[in-house]
Amino acid sequence: MVLSGMLVMMASYTAIGQHTPKRATRNESFEKFDIEDFEVKRAQSVEGGKNLNHFQLADSTEIFRAGYTGYYTDEQIPPKPSFFKHYKEFYLSGFIKVRGISFGNLTIGANGVKVGKWIYFDEIGNVMKTVDEDAKFGRFDCKEVLAFLDKESLIDVKTGKNRDKIKAFFEVLENGRKIWIVEVITDFLADAYKKG
Repeated sequence: MVLSGMLVMMASYTAIGQHTPKRATRNESFEKFDIEDFEVKRAQSVEGGKNLNHFQLADSTEIFRAGYTGYYTDEQIPPKPSFFKHYKEFYLSGFIKVRGISFGNLTIGANGVKVGKWIYFDEIGNVMKTVDEDAKFGRFDCKEVLAFLDKESLIDVKTGKNRDKIKAFFEVLENGRKIWIVEVITDFLADAYKKG
């Protein structure tokens, strides 16, 4: 019944004619950064020394919100065993600018390899484009990297072991060859400095 109501609504909008200005439509993926809450917590952070915009949710998801010249960010690191970080960037108006997932460096503020679908928005919240970042990998994507590292016992995909010790980079050479560069530091040794 809801579907037929939507069709009637769409048909009546079309019948109104071309003189009616088209309103911007925001889909379900639209988000807005809470600037007021961020600024209050930033001011309190300065007074108390602790960054109140860096906190954990009840499920252990780590969240870090930051403000820069020209934009805001919201990074979320889900609890183990996830090996991915959620990244959101917002315009100064607070409207979402870009949202996606990265792999390979789960520290706050660090860049990882973009994976999955990244969605880019205009300044009023409309989707401008969606980029499938997995397309660049070909047959060996980050899931294959995780499976390889798990097989080598450098990580454990079931428990999240060593997830915070992975640094990954991906590049496509001029000849089209695709290369993953992955480092997993498992130990720091006095004589060799690091092992992994």
